Amino acid sequence: MKAASEIRHVAVLAFPFGTHSIPLLDVIQRIASDSPEVIFSFFCTAPNIANIGASIFLKFPNIKPYNVHDGLPAGYVPSGHPLEPLHLFLRAMPENYRRAMDQAVTEKGRKITCIVTDAFLWFGAEMAEQMHAKWVPLWMAGPHALLTHVVTDLLREKFPCDDDDKHGCLQWLDKQKTASVLYIAFGSVILPPPHELSALAQALEEGKFPYIWSFRGSPEKQLPEGFLKRTGEQGIVVPWAPQLDILKHASTSVFMTHCGWNSILESIVGGVPMICRPFFGDQRLNTLMLEGEWGVAMAVDNGVITKNEIIRVLESSLTGEKGKMMRSNVTSLKQSAMKAIEPSGSSTQNFRTLIDLVTT
Repeated sequence: MKAASEIRHVAVLAFPFGTHSIPLLDVIQRIASDSPEVIFSFFCTAPNIANIGASIFLKFPNIKPYNVHDGLPAGYVPSGHPLEPLHLFLRAMPENYRRAMDQAVTEKGRKITCIVTDAFLWFGAEMAEQMHAKWVPLWMAGPHALLTHVVTDLLREKFPCDDDDKHGCLQWLDKQKTASVLYIAFGSVILPPPHELSALAQALEEGKFPYIWSFRGSPEKQLPEGFLKRTGEQGIVVPWAPQLDILKHASTSVFMTHCGWNSILESIVGGVPMICRPFFGDQRLNTLMLEGEWGVAMAVDNGVITKNEIIRVLESSLTGEKGKMMRSNVTSLKQSAMKAIEPSGSSTQNFRTLIDLVTT
């Protein structure tokens, strides 16, 4: 057993917006499982930690979550602008992280030896220098190791979750034809505007395309009246879906996505081509790469969903030559990804280097 003075204390600073925090925690879980003698303090906002779930942290006794102030003033009333909480949080950085880190150091009685941050949190370098610790920035919004997505299955095997598919998506997919279903999910931050939601619903109904729609909001209020009932035999609308499992299912043919990087990687791991409707950030650049360079996606014309455009891209991707080409290209990428996570693969070796860097 290591002496108390030799125990490593790793501070993990997550960015609590979009899908930044979950992939970072996936990485840390993998490292913590490999290095049980190392202490990890995970810093994120209380709502994010609550969404992750206390049960996750109970399964990893060497990872403890700490709340970081979200920057919202007392009595805060949302204006309705989806990015307002982000702006308020940015103003609170980095002092909100510093206070939470001081609490962890006092509580653990161990100085921080390494700071792992979402690379978006640029101040990690200055913090690490002040604490005489290492700084390891991980780029969670762009091309990071596919291993973190593939090992999700391994983590689930070791720490099973009983609530992965409470809406019956996989059971519904089991009854569908091979490569016949459109999966729709636009991420956790922004929905398409009302006229685009209506156009998408109209296209699904008119084209009779089988679908699973992971819908964040109130479909009864935000989709055309009667749509859910009229398409009840054709598809399902759910508030949450086991995305990676759906993308790996044989019945799934194409993924309509906002082109966030996590969704892209999961689609590649599943071997599923994409239809892209980007919104902001790196999503537009991702779309250009997926369609123009990799040939695994089609973008909606002018970045706007219309009924005729969706019918066109769905017919092309589900039954046309374009769809066949995209499936062939994404299968090649999937094979490269699987090769990278073999015991001697590049992603596996890189991850081993990361573990050593963080924990030694």
